Amino acid sequence: MPPSKSDTSDAIVKKNSLIQAVLSGWNHQGTGELSARTIAASAGISPSAIYYYFDDVEHLYEAASHEAMAQARLWCDAQMAQFGALHIDGARPGDVVAAMMATLIDELCSQDRTIALAWREAHILAARSPEFSTLWAGWDQLWRNFWLGICRRLGIEADADFCHNFFDGEVCLHLMRWNRTGDRASLDEITRGFGAFLDGAPLPPAPWRAMLKQQAIQSIFVADRNDALSRNIAQAATELLALGGIGAITHRAVAARAGLTLGTVSHHFKRADDLLRLAYHETYHILTGLSPNPAEPGTFTPMANNTPTLRRTLAIDELVLAVARGRADSSLALALRYLRGRTSQFAIAETTSLKGQPLALAAAIASSIMMGVLHRTIHETDEIAADIRQAVHQDMLRRLVAGGRSDPS
Repeated sequence: MPPSKSDTSDAIVKKNSLIQAVLSGWNHQGTGELSARTIAASAGISPSAIYYYFDDVEHLYEAASHEAMAQARLWCDAQMAQFGALHIDGARPGDVVAAMMATLIDELCSQDRTIALAWREAHILAARSPEFSTLWAGWDQLWRNFWLGICRRLGIEADADFCHNFFDGEVCLHLMRWNRTGDRASLDEITRGFGAFLDGAPLPPAPWRAMLKQQAIQSIFVADRNDALSRNIAQAATELLALGGIGAITHRAVAARAGLTLGTVSHHFKRADDLLRLAYHETYHILTGLSPNPAEPGTFTPMANNTPTLRRTLAIDELVLAVARGRADSSLALALRYLRGRTSQFAIAETTSLKGQPLALAAAIASSIMMGVLHRTIHETDEIAADIRQAVHQDMLRRLVAGGRSDPS
């Protein structure tokens, strides 16, 4: 009997070349910008090989994600081995988690960046198509088991979900490179704050985050939402970002969706980056009910009445990945990383005694945790997902209240 098309050494080499081409492509582009032709060209193989070995490009994406997941599993095993070599008896669990979080997140987002981007792309694929739901469940279980193992050894097994969700959210944000020194210092601050949160201890000051937040406020440009034309263009750009990713946002596509001429859109927003920034601000407003301009205090919208849809959440995720891949203005990283958590800050301020830098830090921690929750509930019904978010939100508030009073700074 002749060997099957998948058994020969030549077939194995070609299949692996195609898989590696996808993984390499994800370092620079989202799935929506890839095609059978570009993948095959990168692999140096005819596009027909994709259909011969994988039946279609979707199965190739799945195979590439499984390869990245296998690498992630080895990564987790190596981290657990290092963790197992530590003598941590007597250490506060939160202190241990804080140190690990900062190191692991930074490592995954730098030298092991391919794994992190493949993980994020699996989420985008699953959010767009139910056929990738099993794939996403595999990634989700991998990271859940990893943090469950760490928390079990520390005697805080009940906190595994908090760790998993926080890790998920912070990896997304740390993938965006703005300033190496500032980003790493801010990561250290938020992981120390998260450790204090787990231990029920007062949250520490966060001077780096405060400084970077002010810099973000000074550099941000926000279009006037009272201008009907700008609002119309913003809504069109936001819908395109959610539906098709960064590649879907062109002046021509925005004009068509907004029912405007190409010249009108191009006159008001010269660059594609301007449209991306506009889409981010509009998405922020839709999700929170607040102005995207942090200089405007706004009015808090209770979380129970503020249920983000999957499509709008996808728009933010697409924008984060666009910045992370260098496909959008890097200054957006300032806004995405350091102007978040405003809705959480209202609720935390009303419920706890936190003020100043600890309050801002608590809001950022809550934002990262909730980002992880949003990613993990993409296949729940809107009602169930909203209930899960509300329960986690209330649990966070209880933990922050129990942490006691922090000194204002």
